[in-house]
Parts: sequence; structure tokens; C-alpha cells
Amino acid sequence: MKRASRGLTLVEVLIAAVMIFSVMTVVSEGYRASLLASRKSTELEALLAPLPLVLNRVRSDLRDGVAKDRTEFQNDGTILSVEYRYIARSEKFKPPMSGYDFATDQIRDYAPRYHLFHVMLTLKFGSTERSFEYRELAWLPDLE
Repeated sequence: MKRASRGLTLVEVLIAAVMIFSVMTVVSEGYRASLLASRKSTELEALLAPLPLVLNRVRSDLRDGVAKDRTEFQNDGTILSVEYRYIARSEKFKPPMSGYDFATDQIRDYAPRYHLFHVMLTLKFGSTERSFEYRELAWLPDLE
């Protein structure tokens, strides 16, 4: 004799519910992680967007300051809602390479005019902060 099926048993319903909730948990965690990654990416993009402008500002400050005999620099400001702060110190002050002067038929030595700076730059946007260290070359104007 066959018994007529009138629905699902309690065990079948509980197993189906556990499976549905497991899938929902995995999907919601993946969604939350993608939202977090997207927010961090957006903040990082906003932080790094004005970086070329900041680097040009640092380069300009160093080149203008070298002409005034400065060897240490410190400055801060804001560009496109990003706060920046930098410290630069001259590491080396050297002359250009010696060259051959065809007019006098002699090797010519030059006076020192190139400064190599060690620059420490910090950018801050909201809760995101990044620090960079790099070297920048600046030189005295040619006075000859």
C-alpha cells in the first residue's frame, strides 16, 4: 500500500532551512567583503589622486630653496582635500662630471651644484594615511 504524501516532514523542512541560511551567510559575507574592499579602494584613489601635484610642489620647493642655499626643507598643506607633509634633507652635494673643453684643449672641473635630497612625504585623507620615501635631485642654476 502506498501512502499519500501530503507535504514535507519537519526534518526535510529543517534541512532545507539550514541549507538556505548557509548559502545566505556565504553570500552576505562575500558582499560585505566586497563593500569593504570598494570603500578602501575609493579612499586610496582619493588619497593618491593629487600625488603628482604634491610631487611637483615638493620639487619646486627644493629647486627654489637650493638657489637660496637651503639644505633642509619642511612644509605641509592641502591639495584636493588631501593633507600632505614632507621633510627633505640634502644627502649629497656634488659637481657635474668633468668634461673636455675643446676651446682650451683641457679637462674642465666644475664646482658642486647638484643636491640629492632624501624626501619623506606623508599623505592623509580621512582615516587613510600613507608615507613615502624617495630621492629628489635639485641643482643650482648655471652661473657661468
